[in-house]
Amino acid sequence: MKFGCLTEGNHGMISTARIVSRPVRGSVLGLALVVFSSVDLIPQDGAVAQSAVGQSPVAQSPTITIDAKRTNVKLGETVFLDIHLRYAEPQLGLTDGKPLSRVISRGWRVEVQGENGIAEYALPAPLEFTLEDSQGYMYSTRYALLCEFRKIKGELGHKVIFNKPGAYLVRVMLSEEQSNWLEVKVAASKPAEVAMSILKDPQDYAFLLEGLFANDASRSRLQEIVEKCEGTELAYLAAARLGLDCWEEFQKENPSLEKFKQKHADSPSKGARFDKVNKYLVLGLKLPDEYTIRERVLYESSRVEFVNGDTGKAITYLEELKGKYPKGRFGKKAEECRSELVKPRQ
Repeated sequence: MKFGCLTEGNHGMISTARIVSRPVRGSVLGLALVVFSSVDLIPQDGAVAQSAVGQSPVAQSPTITIDAKRTNVKLGETVFLDIHLRYAEPQLGLTDGKPLSRVISRGWRVEVQGENGIAEYALPAPLEFTLEDSQGYMYSTRYALLCEFRKIKGELGHKVIFNKPGAYLVRVMLSEEQSNWLEVKVAASKPAEVAMSILKDPQDYAFLLEGLFANDASRSRLQEIVEKCEGTELAYLAAARLGLDCWEEFQKENPSLEKFKQKHADSPSKGARFDKVNKYLVLGLKLPDEYTIRERVLYESSRVEFVNGDTGKAITYLEELKGKYPKGRFGKKAEECRSELVKPRQ
């Protein structure tokens, strides 16, 4: 079975921010110290059209709008911001005259407003937008508002978005263009408060969100969140990260899944590490579909079920992967993997 071992891309996307506080007269919103993250920001499914075929960068200023599938969240949950661009003229390739499949745009800023003023954050990384119509007028991307990393006196620091319950207004800006304001309401959650109290080190968040700075201390704190904060998205996210981390270690010890499966075909248990992988990935699948890590969790879960000998469950995971993430790095492999599973053995 040709289930190749893939690793997550877009590591190292640690953002920095410039904070500008300004008073807002008449505002009745409560403002926590809010920041943003570059996690789950840029799609992982291919090169940008301009880079691939030598197109010129887009010079026009688009109209910007933002929305989100959910704007009422609990403490510790991610707000997935959908950013839409509409250009007055179609964005066409210089060589073929066809609409660009993607555009890259730099210089973005995020503003978060509350009763204490407006906090402004600059995004150092460019945003990559995908074509949404057939003419080249409409493009969109998704940005996850969760946590920001920065260098503080040479050391890695972090701040969490919406780290207190309350109401916030969020908008994005590019040069002089501004989006609409989007209201976000954050409800209290005692389990999430416990989880956030456990995640004290910026490396914990870097490991949780992007798989960076993996170390035993961070693994231990994520395990504590899974055990103590059941039912929270932070617990499901911690489980997803731990499951992928354990799975990578398992594959280093067992590079051939086929041989491992045959060796343990009649064994009631396939070992402590494999049991951990099973446990954590099942919990990780409870994350909302918007989390891009869930795409990989689905893919790896199908491989785990292959080892378990449950072809039916493996196929179910692959079908969900293909249906929900057809353009994703792992979603594109779903049909090939499914064909391998159902192919008659020689």
